[in-house]
Amino acid sequence: MVEFEFINLYRYYIGNIFLPSLLFVIICYTTLYFDLADFEDRIMVSLTSLLVLSTFFNQVSQTIPRTAYLKLIDVWFLALICQQFFIILALVLIETLRLRASSAPAPALRVSPVGGFVKTDKAFARRKPVLSLALRANRSMRFLFALSLVTLLSCFIPVCVYSLTASIRPK
Repeated sequence: MVEFEFINLYRYYIGNIFLPSLLFVIICYTTLYFDLADFEDRIMVSLTSLLVLSTFFNQVSQTIPRTAYLKLIDVWFLALICQQFFIILALVLIETLRLRASSAPAPALRVSPVGGFVKTDKAFARRKPVLSLALRANRSMRFLFALSLVTLLSCFIPVCVYSLTASIRPK
């Protein structure tokens, strides 16, 4: 009687695939903390991170056996690529809001002959500035993407641990 014991080399995959790919998403996420006026750097870092992650996914896909179904590693990479794609869309939205604020007309000033003070137009004072809208959108995107990344990890890690601890039963 011959017995084979199969061991899953999960440490290799954690250190060489999962951790680096997660770092690329974190790099992309940190662009939400860059200065709002620095759109070129924000978008270039995010796009470069997405390009490297998709290249990394292609390389990993070529090294593992091909199957007709989705593997857990495929789901992992697709989730991270989608996360980065939506961060890039959020950066474009925030830049659009910021540009609207910079092209908004200046408030109408009226000089009062009595007292000699300057006051702004009341209609303009009632409107919310668009720049604060861009800042609030950036702040909410930080929260939203951090929450989605934590949700992804909290769903993915238990599935991975379960698949590692599940015993292989002969039929």
